[in-house]
Amino acid sequence: MGGLDRSQVLDLFQEEAGELLETLSEGLLRLEGAGNDPEVVRDLFRAAHTLKGSAAMMELTAIATAAHRMEDLLGEVQAGQVAVTRPLVDLLLEGVDRIQAALGGDDAGLPDYAERVAGYRDTAGAAAA
Repeated sequence: MGGLDRSQVLDLFQEEAGELLETLSEGLLRLEGAGNDPEVVRDLFRAAHTLKGSAAMMELTAIATAAHRMEDLLGEVQAGQVAVTRPLVDLLLEGVDRIQAALGGDDAGLPDYAERVAGYRDTAGAAAA
């Protein structure tokens, strides 16, 4: 890794993750006000995708899994399979908060969160069908 040790790489990851979480938080608030704005949804999807990949590279499985579930849900919003609603935005904002807590060392709530996102996707997908 070009002479960087794991702690230095982890510091870089945390900096990038903080920026991505800020992008997600701001974008979700914009989405709530703008409805299903394709550009906002695309930016949110990209941020979740990048966070997932970066966390996976750092072997931070709980963060990667939660970000992956968020990415999948945003992909379904992009495809028109899930509507933008207040509960959706709240669920995704909760993910931002839980991942932020995990970056601080508290990832206890992430597995439950990832399961709830999967459940939301199943429920929302069935309602849209």
